[in-house]
Amino acid sequence: MKIPFRNKPPLDPREVGKEATKAARSARDVVIGLIRAIQRAWDGFFERRVPMMAAGLAFYFLLGLIPFLFLVAATSGYFLRTNPGLINEINAYVIEILPPGFGEIILEQINSAASNWHALGLLGLFSLVLVAMGLFDA
Repeated sequence: MKIPFRNKPPLDPREVGKEATKAARSARDVVIGLIRAIQRAWDGFFERRVPMMAAGLAFYFLLGLIPFLFLVAATSGYFLRTNPGLINEINAYVIEILPPGFGEIILEQINSAASNWHALGLLGLFSLVLVAMGLFDA
């Protein structure tokens, strides 16, 4: 049975030490470079006012949800108006799930949205344009 690597000459201890020192230096240089890169990124994060921009973006996102909900209500009102069978299904589902007093309130709002879908659509579109203009001005 032949033992692998048996015929290789033994390594010189000085050569092994040089390789280990070289590897240690390169690993240390990598860590130091990584730390410096993280520090530059951290400093640039605050120099460029990224938290302030993120807060502004979140504000306009939340502000933009209101016109989006108006447009969703207008679209659903249009489809409910054109399909009376669908409104009956929704009424039955709402009455089944919600408590009795709350169910009638929701049904009134659904019927109101179905009858006023034009106004909701115009209001949603107008407010969405205003929010978009404010977002791009900021």
